[in-house]
Amino acid sequence: MKQMRHKPVVQKLRSETELLHTGRSDRLTLRGECEGCPVFCTEFRLIHWVWVVILLSVSACKKTDSAIQDNRRIHVIGHGGSGFTDQSWYPPNSWTSAVEAVDRQGADGVEIDLQMSRDSVLFMYHDQHLDAASFCSGCVHGWAAGVLQDCVFKPRSGSRAEERITRVERLLGKYASAEKKPVVFLDLKNPLDCLVDSTDEWIKYYQAFLYQVNRLISKYDAAEWVMLQSDKKEWLVYARSQYPEIRVLLDYIKDTSDILYAARNDFYGVAAPDQDLSAADVALAHNHGLKVQLYGARLQEEMAEALNKRPDYFLTDNIPLTQRILAAGP
Repeated sequence: MKQMRHKPVVQKLRSETELLHTGRSDRLTLRGECEGCPVFCTEFRLIHWVWVVILLSVSACKKTDSAIQDNRRIHVIGHGGSGFTDQSWYPPNSWTSAVEAVDRQGADGVEIDLQMSRDSVLFMYHDQHLDAASFCSGCVHGWAAGVLQDCVFKPRSGSRAEERITRVERLLGKYASAEKKPVVFLDLKNPLDCLVDSTDEWIKYYQAFLYQVNRLISKYDAAEWVMLQSDKKEWLVYARSQYPEIRVLLDYIKDTSDILYAARNDFYGVAAPDQDLSAADVALAHNHGLKVQLYGARLQEEMAEALNKRPDYFLTDNIPLTQRILAAGP
């Protein structure tokens, strides 16, 4: 005589659950012990389906919860690459500084300052004057790209020699084919002293700048991982109207009115020094569907306080320390 057939019933139940997961519409029936016992069979089916629904609900809840946690993860962003201090090994906004941050230190991304050449090429450089951080002189916007790309950064503490100013396109091209792409914030810097004081000159400059940003984002299919930030409200509004695929962040926000302005104009997010935004401000921005970027904290205690406000992105001059603080948890 064969043993009681509990095991085949369990196997059948697993098969039916698999049918549910795969979306097949086969009519499900229980055999074996259910044959000839319609009352038991009906009750068993009911219990079975209740458990299936519960298991699927739990599975869905776990996936949703995991997605929420991932969306709220604080992304560590290297300020100017791997750091913007006198102790930085590489010059800020240099090629090696950016690659060091992402490929070696494991940052989630980098913030890169941009200036534009006379012939509308975007370079990774902070200051409007070349002699501020390189051996060249004059305004960045006063020279063509062919001249700027030969300019060498001035040495910093421990920095390597022959570090040239780089076109930002080189950086985007490097990571465009990467399986995991870094987040890249392009910070629109203002050449205040290098343009003729006329409305027409400013309009031409910013229109050309935003055109080039859009061109690069389109060329490298980078709308999901490259963003633009600036404190120039009117030009961010212009960018949203002309190039809606560009994600823009309003920088240097001071109060809730700036948060509401960003929300009304469908900006992607806001950015500010950590001391200018409270945890309540960060929460308000999140409630309006905005991402938040904080920066400026350098001491460990200040960094921990800023991170406790739960921004989406944290610009740091010390990537390893930021990573350790986050790993330690609350």
